Amino acid sequence: MEHLSVDQVKASVRIEDVVRRRGVMLRANGSGERLEGHCPFHPFDETPSFNVYITTQRYHCFGCGADGDVIDFVQTFEVCSFQEALHRLSGNIIALPTAQLARLRTPRQVLPVPFPLQSGVGTDHDELLTIVQRRYHQTLLTHATLSEEIVRARGITQEGIRRCELGYADGTLVAELLSNPERQQEAQKIGVLSATGRERMWQRLILPECVDGQCCWMIGRTLFQPIRGTRSPKYLGLSLSKPLLGYGLALKRIRERHLIRAILIVEGAIDYVIASQWELPIVCVALVGTHASMRQLVTLLDLQQRTNSVPLLISLDADAAGRQASSHLLAQLSPRTAAVRELAPIASVKDIGDLGMHPQGYPLLKTAIEQTLSTETS
Repeated sequence: MEHLSVDQVKASVRIEDVVRRRGVMLRANGSGERLEGHCPFHPFDETPSFNVYITTQRYHCFGCGADGDVIDFVQTFEVCSFQEALHRLSGNIIALPTAQLARLRTPRQVLPVPFPLQSGVGTDHDELLTIVQRRYHQTLLTHATLSEEIVRARGITQEGIRRCELGYADGTLVAELLSNPERQQEAQKIGVLSATGRERMWQRLILPECVDGQCCWMIGRTLFQPIRGTRSPKYLGLSLSKPLLGYGLALKRIRERHLIRAILIVEGAIDYVIASQWELPIVCVALVGTHASMRQLVTLLDLQQRTNSVPLLISLDADAAGRQASSHLLAQLSPRTAAVRELAPIASVKDIGDLGMHPQGYPLLKTAIEQTLSTETS
């Protein structure tokens, strides 16, 4: 049999096909850029936490942290060496799922540490992401017309832009990244640049997660309607583990000794910005989705401890999926903390983000928080 190089083996297979042929069911998410399923490496994966990224051809589990490329997957799944994984991929060989193999595969622990545990803990890409985030943030701060449009269209104020360190990808970052081959390769690996060297989040509002001045993740949201006949997902994220959005800002407010009476848990990134821009006696964090990963659950409990166990208030979207997800999140958190409940409903709005454009948005949210907390103490 011809011996293929590592790059040749990777180019000859698709990771999603390799994963599926080993019995892992995958389904497409809304953007079509990734596939998700139940993780084969840790037990009791109630909600699909295993993700396969089409563009980067890598996998990541938000529950146990399993991460790698197609060779790593075969090594871990079939409990074999690097060379043996190469051999099996190049020869299209699949090990039979025997009981002996199942015993050899040691189940991974579900993220025993929160994200991030302490100051300075982030990802291997913080330096690059911080450069990118600061450039995007400065672009938005100096783009008066665009800032006004964001206020008009979403109700995000200048305070919200500054407090949440929002940015805008205008496409001018490409030249800087392409001038450094190593930085370009890293940017493409994590999803800042596309394989063709284009800014993936071009013309999007950038919502970053920053901890102690370092950016460790970001997501981009469309600001404009896509051209008729084209398909553009509302959100685009990175090929990195999704954190609890707002954790860094919450830590900052705790250290600055702001009055914090509750932790508000929302679904969307815009929900987080709207709740955070107002002077309310809370900190707000977003799941950026309907289901919390184990890492996010652990982080929530860590944050609650740091605030002297203030209540967790769940406020996911008011549609059928959101109500189901709220019940599920409540069931996940209740055995671990008694101080958790759903936020009192706010009439005529689907989510917290809608309050940004509501003339009574601030008092409506403030009243709902006060009602929920008064019920908690009564």
